[in-house]
Amino acid sequence: MESIAKLKNINKNLGDFSLKNVNLQIQKGYITGIIGKNGAGKTTIIKTLLGMLQPDSGSVSVLGADMAADAGDIKNSIGIVLGNGNFYAGLTLEQMKNIIRRFYKNWDEAAYQGYVQKFGLPRDRKIKELSTGMRAKYNISLALSHHAELVVMDEPSSGLDPVAREELMDLLSEKISAEEFTVIFSTHITSDLDRTADYIILVDNGKILLDRPKDELLDAHRVVKGPVSLLDSTLMEHMVSHKKNSMNFEGLTTEAAALKKAYPGLLFEKPAIEDIMRFYVR
Repeated sequence: MESIAKLKNINKNLGDFSLKNVNLQIQKGYITGIIGKNGAGKTTIIKTLLGMLQPDSGSVSVLGADMAADAGDIKNSIGIVLGNGNFYAGLTLEQMKNIIRRFYKNWDEAAYQGYVQKFGLPRDRKIKELSTGMRAKYNISLALSHHAELVVMDEPSSGLDPVAREELMDLLSEKISAEEFTVIFSTHITSDLDRTADYIILVDNGKILLDRPKDELLDAHRVVKGPVSLLDSTLMEHMVSHKKNSMNFEGLTTEAAALKKAYPGLLFEKPAIEDIMRFYVR
């Protein structure tokens, strides 16, 4: 399996926050979701990957090249969606697009106009007049209109309603099926990734807690539920973590088979990505 981006032994001190020995390999041709609570380090990892932050130690390679040495050439092959984008707010969408397209040798005007029509974007409206959702759609349209080999999105769906978020994830899945295309997608809205992500990376406090194929990750875990009367020290030792009230408890385990035999009164359910995050990050 071929990787399209690598972070090796990355450390970055930002004063009140730091990345700690981050090692990642992003697999080519898949959607990789980077999840974690706000402030966990997702954006710092993304900016380090893109060369926007220089690590104190470690190395970054993208598309087989060293980001520190070849950032300009590499970025021509990357589509970037960071928050609401760094746009000149007083320009219209068409004016801003005409500036951005000059930076990409593979700009596809027909593809861009297709996204404008698909998303219902007002070409002659000023960027400062756009709603948060429309601005997010504009940002995404630009990122997908120059045949990038890698698209990096940091919280791209935070301004979108549930229907628009689903449309975005379907669009990314369709593009991956139709062409050589890789997506890195950071989000705290884990439901965005339940259907479409191939790999999941869980970040907390600047560290990588989990990095596995999504289906493998979900298959390895089970949500376990039961009456609090069954919650003894042995059971707690076999859970990642748990929460409880006066009547019942709920936890996450990687040892469901053993617990089913030892505690026949428990209920086991397959987790969603949200369950993985909420029990590993507490």
